[in-house]
Formats: sequence, structure tokens, C-alpha cells
Amino acid sequence: MQSELSVEDVKWALLVVGICLMIWGIHDYGYVNKTPVNIANIQSYDIQNGMVVEGEIPCNYGVFDKEVQYKNDGPNENRYYYLISLGVPSNQVDSILVDYYIQCAYFSAWKPVLIIGIIMTAVGAVMIISQYTVRIKK
Repeated sequence: MQSELSVEDVKWALLVVGICLMIWGIHDYGYVNKTPVNIANIQSYDIQNGMVVEGEIPCNYGVFDKEVQYKNDGPNENRYYYLISLGVPSNQVDSILVDYYIQCAYFSAWKPVLIIGIIMTAVGAVMIISQYTVRIKK
């Protein structure tokens, strides 16, 4: 038994998927535009998952992991993970190491995802609203 999508299903799918894409784009936009915290001013108890940090790191062990997400036309998002030493002055790095890792991520897709989400939401909403306004006018 085959089921076909009705025009009504397509309208609601456009609206729901568009809203989901808008939320995703807004979330990534917020993450990309977080104000970075200077790594020299962070204590180990201040560390939170998802923090954006900047500054000079006294020692760097190099990239220990890399994630690449591919789309049809090539890599879309790269993430690099580094093991770093923190809360410790550079002259004491060798004697006390508190190891954390940082993730260097490039969120390049937030703009197109947000724009597509806005367009899909608008088209779905207009189609749904126009259906009800036509019914009212009859």
C-alpha cells in the first residue's frame, strides 16, 4: 500500500521543518557569537562545557582528534580537539598539569540553515493561512 503526501501534509511539513531549521541556525549563531573568556583568567572550577576561550596557551600537545562532516560538495564542518594545560602559570607547567581539552569548531552552516528555515517557515505559514482565509471568504 502506497501513501501519497497531501498538500495539507506538505504545508505542515514546510512549517515544522522550517521552524526546526530556524532553531538550529539561531543556536549555532549564538554559539559562534559568544564572548570569549581569556584563558589566563580561568580557574579549573570556572570551566564549563561549551565555553569559548581565547588567549595564549603555555603548552600545546597538538591535535588529538578531528571530526569532519561531509556534504555532497565536500567538507562542511571541521572540528579539532586539543589537549591543553590550564589555571597554571607558564613557569609551573612542568610541575603541575591540569589537563582539559578544547574543541576548535567552525560553524559555517548557520547562515544558510537559518535562511532556509525562515523561507520554509514563511512559505508554510502563508500556505496554511491562505487556506483558512479562502475558507472564511466563501
